[in-house]
Amino acid sequence: EMNYLTIIIEKISLNNQLIQQIAEKDTELIRSISEFIAAHNKEDQYEFFIEAFLIFINKLSKYPTCIQNLVDARIPEVGLDYISKGKQLKIDEMDIDDLIQKLSSIQNVMKIIKNCYERNIKESDKKAIQDMVRNHSEMINISDQLLQKYSDHDDIAIIVVNIIICFNSINKQLKPARVKTWIENFTNRLIKCPNSKEIDKRYKMWYMEKYVFILELLVTKNIDKIEKDITIKLTEITKLDKAYFNRTTWYKLVKILAHLRYLSILFNDKDIFKNIFLFILEAC
Repeated sequence: EMNYLTIIIEKISLNNQLIQQIAEKDTELIRSISEFIAAHNKEDQYEFFIEAFLIFINKLSKYPTCIQNLVDARIPEVGLDYISKGKQLKIDEMDIDDLIQKLSSIQNVMKIIKNCYERNIKESDKKAIQDMVRNHSEMINISDQLLQKYSDHDDIAIIVVNIIICFNSINKQLKPARVKTWIENFTNRLIKCPNSKEIDKRYKMWYMEKYVFILELLVTKNIDKIEKDITIKLTEITKLDKAYFNRTTWYKLVKILAHLRYLSILFNDKDIFKNIFLFILEAC
């Protein structure tokens, strides 16, 4: 029965109209899923089903009409309790596939919680979510370790930074040095990608879009931490090979430049000014 239910949930997740209807009306289903996860979140045999439910809930959390229902059903609390197993992630003992699966689960939960927190919910619920996330702040340290250990693994790096950004959106605890390191890391990945022999040409556009998405979040969520040296580093994106740009990549890169508070100071450098000017013209 659970297998059939999971298949149905997965099918529904692919239908945006059904998802929207459930988001607007079906509070009982949300409550039932929350209770199921809470009852079985420490039992490994239910992990597959819980993962499917979390993907489904993540889809629901994108609809504002559903957010308060998710909070009332204790989804943020139940989700954090489920990923608390991540505190014991044995980094050195896990193979890549298992690690990616665990991190994807944590990422799903954090996206749900971030969506709940950033929507129009009761102030008391916002405070409760802040407190819950603060109690799991060790996940940032674990994520940082993973980013250093798997610095050459793009898929893990993308998931890890997504997790960190979700945490930071709720509890702004990131130190400027960390933000600087991650921005430099992903700027370098972005610059190297077009000429990389390790990434298949078919996937370069996908990876570049992901890198730009990460940079956009790091910059727009940490404007006060973007100093002159990071700004100079970010202007290197104007020299990129644009063969693998799509419209989303263009838009997000221009948005990143628009959020750099020290950019006007750099206009005294004629080369930087020229590169930025030509880049924006080409984007238009």
